[in-house]
Amino acid sequence: MKRIPFVPALIQKLAPEMGIGVLLEPQWQRLGELVLPNGKHWPFLGTDIGINNSASAAIAQDKAYTHFLLKRCEINVPDSKVFSADRINAKLHEDNGINKAIEWVRKIGFPIYAKPNNLGHGELVARVTSENEFKVVAMHIFERTDTMIVEREFGGRDFRVIVYDNQVRAAYERIAFGIEGDGRTTVDALLRAKLERAKELGLIQKDFEPEDFTIDKALGRQKVARHTIPDKGVHIRLLDNASLSTGGDAIDFSETLHPEFAQLAVKSAAAVGLKLCGVDILADDISKSPSEQKYCVLELNSKPALGIFHDLGDKQKERVENIYRLMLKNIIEECED
Repeated sequence: MKRIPFVPALIQKLAPEMGIGVLLEPQWQRLGELVLPNGKHWPFLGTDIGINNSASAAIAQDKAYTHFLLKRCEINVPDSKVFSADRINAKLHEDNGINKAIEWVRKIGFPIYAKPNNLGHGELVARVTSENEFKVVAMHIFERTDTMIVEREFGGRDFRVIVYDNQVRAAYERIAFGIEGDGRTTVDALLRAKLERAKELGLIQKDFEPEDFTIDKALGRQKVARHTIPDKGVHIRLLDNASLSTGGDAIDFSETLHPEFAQLAVKSAAAVGLKLCGVDILADDISKSPSEQKYCVLELNSKPALGIFHDLGDKQKERVENIYRLMLKNIIEECED
């Protein structure tokens, strides 16, 4: 039996508490419709239940636009610049391709991060340490999308703070997808087994294959080959991004988040006009004051996937379900006659 995606399944569970009916498209069960107590209908799709306005959601999808608005609000963001594929430069009669990107990277220095400017789930995000490596990564990105954002490496741990309706509702650290050696099995076999298991459990919302070139990049940086047999207990990172949608793990910081980081997250969501927002922060420790450390807001997510955080335990489950209860309540209020 096909597994219902997390958000539609959660809505099916919670909606009857409020007298809301739920209809799901039967084949993929991602498209749904809420039938509200007053008879009005409210459509939703996947993780997007229509809480954010479309302009704000589109801005959040574009990392460069997001950085622009955050900087206007005096919020720290990484040094970054956007470059375009040759097909776009030709149409616009501009010179803003890979060679220009390399010129800029020479000024700021390696390491840098190269990312598609408008894709999510950590897709094709790569840490780059040389010009040759950068050219390969850039070509992969431009095969997939038209624009690439290049960021100076900032450092720090990767945290996500969930904001809804101007309040922080959850916070957690994101740990990149990785494997643990057992002293007997090759890296390739370990990663394939973990990836298969994660997909079976629904812990990965973004399709990627064991042969993904970003995995080989991460392994090469650690001087590890696919045929390597790591010693028991040795941790090997498999991706440069820490997205939970690509198999990452989470550590709950909801009860220890420093109030100043909470204020920063709320301010960041407001800067782009997002009611529901995942605010991604790089810092040493979000349980300590921002004034005690370097930090930046990396990007915003208008449709934060909360399934993996939800499955950490009873407290996390309650937090996530309460967020969705609030959203359903607000939808009813918005549609009242």
